[in-house]
Amino acid sequence: MSAFRRQRGSVLVLTLWLAAGLCAAALMAGHTAVLRHRRDAHLQASLEADHAVEGMLRYLLEVLGDVEEEGTLPDRESYEAEDVAIGNCRVWLLGRGADVSASAPTYALEDECSRLNLNRAEPEMLEALPGMTAEFAAAIGDWIDEDADISAGGAESETYLALDPPYVAKDANVETVDEIRLVNGVEALILTGRDRNRNTIVEPWERDFAEEYKERFQDVADLGVLAFLTVHSREPNLAADGSERVDLNGNPQQVRQTLVQLFGSRGTVMAADAGVGSTRFRSVLEFCLRAGVREGEADQAFDRLTVDSGSRIVGRVNVNTAPVDVLACLPGVGSDVAESLVAYRGEGDETPSNPMWLAGAVGEDVAVAMGPYVTARSYQVAADIVAVHAGGHAFRRIRFVIDTTTGSPVVVSRRDLTNLGWPLGEELYRELVAPLPEDES
Repeated sequence: MSAFRRQRGSVLVLTLWLAAGLCAAALMAGHTAVLRHRRDAHLQASLEADHAVEGMLRYLLEVLGDVEEEGTLPDRESYEAEDVAIGNCRVWLLGRGADVSASAPTYALEDECSRLNLNRAEPEMLEALPGMTAEFAAAIGDWIDEDADISAGGAESETYLALDPPYVAKDANVETVDEIRLVNGVEALILTGRDRNRNTIVEPWERDFAEEYKERFQDVADLGVLAFLTVHSREPNLAADGSERVDLNGNPQQVRQTLVQLFGSRGTVMAADAGVGSTRFRSVLEFCLRAGVREGEADQAFDRLTVDSGSRIVGRVNVNTAPVDVLACLPGVGSDVAESLVAYRGEGDETPSNPMWLAGAVGEDVAVAMGPYVTARSYQVAADIVAVHAGGHAFRRIRFVIDTTTGSPVVVSRRDLTNLGWPLGEELYRELVAPLPEDES
């Protein structure tokens, strides 16, 4: 009898173990199914966010295609940029804020021509950027110039061939801003500053992080140099009617004839006053100031005259939209004069169609020094699009650069910035990325 009871007890224990194993297997299978469901849900949310970004891009291409005057930005009131509903997503268009300590970003298209062009800026101009070092600026100049000569503090292929893995200096124009990550002297904090998610504001968490590691951030600027650089700014070197412009440094007789066609008998006086034929002009602005071109005549002069060869003019900064930190880099300017320029242009009711206003703001000498590097036109626009899926399951941030020089807007750059983290500020984070329900957490 005792042996029979022992056998029954063994069967019971084995049954319990089997039941426990089956329960564990069922739980594991259920947990796996839940994880697979979540994965599929988040994948679908990510795909919907991607499509929302593309939908916003298509909308912006239509907006830019409807701009009446070439070389101008669409009026901010003419397009949607904030909390746009697309499918199951909400979309924002990050812009450049004027105040880095703001609590929320600005939402708008950004003028890409408000930045310094790496392929046009001199090392001295780059050195004036916030947080930039003289060595890094010189090394960027050596990386881009066509010769193998090492400038003071710079670097050429000898430096890069000693690295592991070795490579050579490009000695040619860069195609993306991020190429400067290969340049000698590069540091992450120079590139991004305290603005780690690159939304042009320094949020409380970024300031707290900088304070926690204050020795590392002691001499770091709020915004890094990437916020002020581009490789895309260019404009057509043609008149509005598509005809070729007349080179002020070309045939003097042709220049005089063009001035007479534009301004009548005053054209002859202008040519004499400016020294056409005996003076080499560095910019149309310099000619206009030397020739005494009047305010109502300036648009014609800038449209029909040039000092550049080729069908494109590369790298001029739009002085109507450039921030203080970019204006301060231009020859003859500096921080104080840049502040004056921004204050002066803010007094007008309309956006100037040419840079003649610089002379009234800072004087003719400074305006002439700035002349070769400035414009009042913009043909490239940046669209920094952030799409957030309903419930905060996923978000995407893609920055596009759109070129309008051909008449039809064309995307010339696409950069995924999602990995930089949440860019829409703390208030929207609390609203959109709230804790998920218990069955989804």
